[in-house]
Amino acid sequence: MGEKIDFTFRLSSKDVLGRLRVEYAVSFLRQNNRYSTKVFKISEGLVNKSYKDISSSYSFRPITTRKYYRGRHKLAIIANGITLIEKEFDVI
Repeated sequence: MGEKIDFTFRLSSKDVLGRLRVEYAVSFLRQNNRYSTKVFKISEGLVNKSYKDISSSYSFRPITTRKYYRGRHKLAIIANGITLIEKEFDVI
């Protein structure tokens, strides 16, 4: 709580990646033990290579528009609208 989660990943393909929109989604644990998901854009554009390395982070510092609860949250990586991977992490 009050810190940030850093994440890094590589998108790769046998061919040129081409037009690419990369987002991440955080599923926040709510007080009623359900999840509320928010999607954040990382980048969008034309990639003329067969790979792209991406680093990003999300801060869990207190803000007025969202209350964070301790427990298991989820982080998903989305490329061109397709969820590629989803991982869980704990906020303590």
